[in-house]
Amino acid sequence: MPGPAHGGGPGTPLPEATRDPPPTSSPAKIGGLLERDRTSLSRPLDMLTTAGHLEYARDPLQERRPVITVADPIIRFHNLITVPKRDLVETGGARQAWEESRSTFVSRILGPHFEQCCRDWLCRADRDIRGGASTVAATVVNDQAGHAKHEIDVVALDRQAGRARIGMLGEAKATLTRRGPADLDRLLHVKELLGARGHDVTATRLAVFSMEGFHPDLVSSARRRGDVLLVDLPVLFGADPPVVPG
Repeated sequence: MPGPAHGGGPGTPLPEATRDPPPTSSPAKIGGLLERDRTSLSRPLDMLTTAGHLEYARDPLQERRPVITVADPIIRFHNLITVPKRDLVETGGARQAWEESRSTFVSRILGPHFEQCCRDWLCRADRDIRGGASTVAATVVNDQAGHAKHEIDVVALDRQAGRARIGMLGEAKATLTRRGPADLDRLLHVKELLGARGHDVTATRLAVFSMEGFHPDLVSSARRRGDVLLVDLPVLFGADPPVVPG
């Protein structure tokens, strides 16, 4: 992870990542910025995607067009922080530039990259861990009663004739604080929402991914329930094996 993630000075905590998604776009929006017709961008966008510079993010539970994101976090860092703060850095204001950019770094660079690392890990892990599901992605679940939208960082599922069998729901937070029971409560709520909409959640496992470990209360709940997977950095990067629930 980039060095600045540990804050602007001694004892300075990393800000909590917001739930706002990183800016995304579509061929039409990109064409508008470039003053070109979207059809003329098909080939260059396809080439950039094939080369790994762009990604088409598809929500497996929502019938909507995919959105385009910049794949490389270094390029995102350059566009979102280096370019806007260049003059300030070059005139001796590096500390000020970083303080003004830390929330952007967490919510739009570190956070999305950590979430993608978690999805990549789940794709590489034993398929049984994700309940045998074949698709791993992120999704958004609308909560009409609560007047909210829940962004789910990690979901593993299989589509079945208009409904989905949900193998796993996961929460991934790029913070320097241990994750606690609130993360599990949120996943349980989303699981209930999906079940109420006809999706199969009878065997859904829950997963909490953390950069800094887990609160003892969450660990106790996970052991007691038997359907919760806790994944920290040693597990994520292969130093420790995952502890599979059940």
